[in-house]
Amino acid sequence: MFSNFTWSRPADWIGYAVIGMSILRILAHVYTWHVTIALYKRFPVGATFRMLLRRLNSLYAFQLFLPLFAAIAMYVLDRYLGRQHSAGILGAMLAIQLYSCFYQVTPPAVFLLSTSTPVTIALRHELERSLHPYRVIVLFDPARADPAILTDFQRNYLEWDNFRTRFGDWLETVHSIMSDTPVIVLDARVETPCVLKEAARINADPNIRRKTFFIVGPDNHAPALAAAGLDPAASSLQTVTEENLVAAIKATGLSRTAAPNLPPIEGLDTRARVDAGALQLRFDRARRLLEEFVLDCGYWFDRRNEPAISPSRPGRLKEAEKLLVSLEASLASFSSDAEWMREIASLYCQRALVRCELGRLSDAEADLAHME
Repeated sequence: MFSNFTWSRPADWIGYAVIGMSILRILAHVYTWHVTIALYKRFPVGATFRMLLRRLNSLYAFQLFLPLFAAIAMYVLDRYLGRQHSAGILGAMLAIQLYSCFYQVTPPAVFLLSTSTPVTIALRHELERSLHPYRVIVLFDPARADPAILTDFQRNYLEWDNFRTRFGDWLETVHSIMSDTPVIVLDARVETPCVLKEAARINADPNIRRKTFFIVGPDNHAPALAAAGLDPAASSLQTVTEENLVAAIKATGLSRTAAPNLPPIEGLDTRARVDAGALQLRFDRARRLLEEFVLDCGYWFDRRNEPAISPSRPGRLKEAEKLLVSLEASLASFSSDAEWMREIASLYCQRALVRCELGRLSDAEADLAHME
C-alpha cells in the first residue's frame, strides 16, 4: 500500500517540517482549550458543535476543509499521472487540516460587536493580543481592514476568527453567539442600525446584559445606547472606556493570560488612526440617518419627475446632508488612499440621493458629476 509513496525526497522533508510545526501549534492550542474549559466551568460540547455550524455558514467556510480537499486533489492527480505520492506533502496537508478543525471549533471567550471600520477591526486585533490565549470572535466585513493598520498576516488571523455569515439571518447567528459566549463587548460609540438591534437584544435579556461591556467615549458618550433608549449611567449596564476595556474583561475571570493590556500595534500611526476613525464614525452617523429615513418612507432613487417633493421627515435628511458636507474636506485629505477614494465616491452618491429627495436637483446633479 505504501510502496507508491516517496519518503525522503526534498519535498517530503519540507512536508515533515510543516507536520512538526502543525503538531506544535496543536499542542500550544491545547492550552487554549484548557483555559476555555475552565472559563465555561465545563466541557462546552454544545458550544463546540455550534461553532462548527457557524463556520460552515460563514464567509470562510472553505477554510475548514481546504487542506483536506487539496490533499485529495493531489492524491487523485498523482494517480492519474502515474506519479508516486509525496508522503511528506500529503501528511503536511492532513496535519494542517487537523489543526484547522481543532482551532475552528474552539468556543469563544469574547464576542466583539461593532460596525465594520478599520478602527474596530484594529481593536479586535488588540483584544486578541491582550487576552491571548482566549479566543475573540467577530462578524466584521473583512474588506474594511486597513492595510495601514494591520499586516497581511494580521488580516489573515481576522479571517480565522471572523464568523460573518454568507446567507440567512445574521441576527440569529449573533443571538446564538451571545448566548454561548462568557463575555460580550458592544461598541456603543457607534449607532448604526445593526448595532442598535444588537443593543436592544442585549437589553432585553438580563442574562446577556450582565455579561456585556459597553464601550463608551469621554463623558459616557454612547450614542448607540441613547438611540436604543438606554441610559449609559444606569447601574444595570457595565460601561467602560476603550483604555480600561481589557482590564475590565480580565477581572471577569479571563485571568490566565500574561499579555499586557492593549499593546501597541507595530508601525501604527495612532494619530492618523484616530483622525480616520472620527471621520468614519461621522460618516456612519450620516448613513444611519439616511437608512432611518428609507425605513420610514420607503426606498427611493430619483423623484425628479414628480411635481412636488415633500418628505415626511426632512429633519433627518438635512442632518445627514450637513454631516456629509462637513466630511468632504476632511475626506479629501485621504485622497491618496484607495480605500478613502471609495469613501469619497460613496459620499457624493449618498449626498446626491439626499439632495434629490429634498428637491435640490441641480445640487444632486453636481454631486453625481464628481463620480464621472
